[in-house]
Amino acid sequence: MVLDKGTSEKSSANNPLEQFVLLAKGAKGAAAVELVKQTLDAPGVYVFGELLDMPNIKDLENSSQKNIYELLQIFAHGTYRDYLQKQDTLPPLTESQKKKLQHLTIVSLATKMNSIPYSVLLEEIDIKNVRALEDLIIDAIYADIIRGKLDQKNSCLEVDFAIGRDFKEDDLVTMIDTLQAWHSSCETVLSEVESQITRANAEKSKYLNHRTQVENDVAELKKNFKSQADDMDDVMLSERVPPNLMLDKSKRLPKNNMSRKEALSHFIQQIHGRPVVVKLNNGTDYRGVLACLDGYMNIALEQTEEYMNGQLKKKYGDAFIRGNNVLYISTQKRRI
Repeated sequence: MVLDKGTSEKSSANNPLEQFVLLAKGAKGAAAVELVKQTLDAPGVYVFGELLDMPNIKDLENSSQKNIYELLQIFAHGTYRDYLQKQDTLPPLTESQKKKLQHLTIVSLATKMNSIPYSVLLEEIDIKNVRALEDLIIDAIYADIIRGKLDQKNSCLEVDFAIGRDFKEDDLVTMIDTLQAWHSSCETVLSEVESQITRANAEKSKYLNHRTQVENDVAELKKNFKSQADDMDDVMLSERVPPNLMLDKSKRLPKNNMSRKEALSHFIQQIHGRPVVVKLNNGTDYRGVLACLDGYMNIALEQTEEYMNGQLKKKYGDAFIRGNNVLYISTQKRRI
């Protein structure tokens, strides 16, 4: 087989195993054995499933060279401990093969735990001292088959990422069950999020409706107050206007022949929108801007402040004071 050099190099960079898979199509017997050894030695090759599926490689399983096929299976699915258990029947490992299988063992452990104790690594990889173990881990990190950090204080490897390995057909059932469980969990979370969004939107709509209703009620109340002030009759005025109504000297009612209704209307016009003091029967003062005053002495104030014995007790926005609680109302400059 003749391959274009540029295409071959590009494919090898993207998939280092591909060149060995192509060569396996024409390699048989001893050539297939040698190809497997080269694959196990090759840097950057950490998955072997495609090579195991090649017919010429499968033929090794039933040949006198079946031990090399078993070794390839260990590199694809097993660990260094698996190799040690069958070491007497398997080909010896080169130094690069040993290191690769130890790296793959770390990858397998990383799929089971994010924090791998040094004690577990030392046992699984069959290394006697921590310094050699850390050097091996650093090599694996530089090879980009795992990502993480060495926690020397707690004597463990914290793994953030590990490459995938080949899986057996028997593992498919477990993988499917895991994915289905994950899918169900995601569906539950999404359902709960959608429920929370619906609930939040309902609360928002309820709040906005309530706010609109309150604003409409306040506007209607002000409108009614102004309408009542314009339509006061003499009976209301004679019954409800306090005899001790106080005015600033600059706001005294005109001394002419005005009727009581005209006089009060004139007074209201003068103080409307001005700072006033409303004295209640219990001695409390309310100071604010007069928004509305009707014939029953019902008063609506804006920017209201509550005073008791001359001391500020509380601040309000809009306030409504019933007329039967009012002792008097007078104009006054707002205190800063």
